Amino acid sequence: AVVAGSLTGSDRSRARWLGFSNELQGRGCPPPVKVEIPFDMTDLGATVDDLMAGADAPTGLFCSNDLIAMRTIAALRARGLSVPGHVSVLGFDGIAAGRLVDPSLGTVSQPSRTMGETAAALVLKQLAGGVAEPFTILPHRLVEGGSVGPPPRTDQQGPTTTPTEIGVPST
Repeated sequence: AVVAGSLTGSDRSRARWLGFSNELQGRGCPPPVKVEIPFDMTDLGATVDDLMAGADAPTGLFCSNDLIAMRTIAALRARGLSVPGHVSVLGFDGIAAGRLVDPSLGTVSQPSRTMGETAAALVLKQLAGGVAEPFTILPHRLVEGGSVGPPPRTDQQGPTTTPTEIGVPST
């Protein structure tokens, strides 16, 4: 499942949702459940209750940014659910605070410094009369924190896999 900030109010949140859902579908997985929340929502209790209700509760949550991921972990733990024992949580950004929480946050880390340098170069190019590309794709990497693990096993499941086993680059 995906827990995302406003998809209409944030092009980044929307791009992360589309990238994640398209990749899953490209690998033959069903479309993920999408839960959209306001960016300023601090208590995700009701959201977590809805997501985790029933036998088909997700075993992994991808959050559109690290702050949403950390709030999701807090809500899961407040309900007695273990991260990653019951459910894995993966964020997106790679903020330093993600390494300070327990468990440490698994995240897709962006190259913040390179983003800033690239943005400055594009502005300078436009100021000099040049035309900047509308999109620039920068490298990112998976940081395997303690919030991500294999799904809980059931009698019906086969062996579990790790991100490395399916070809996802990690640190």
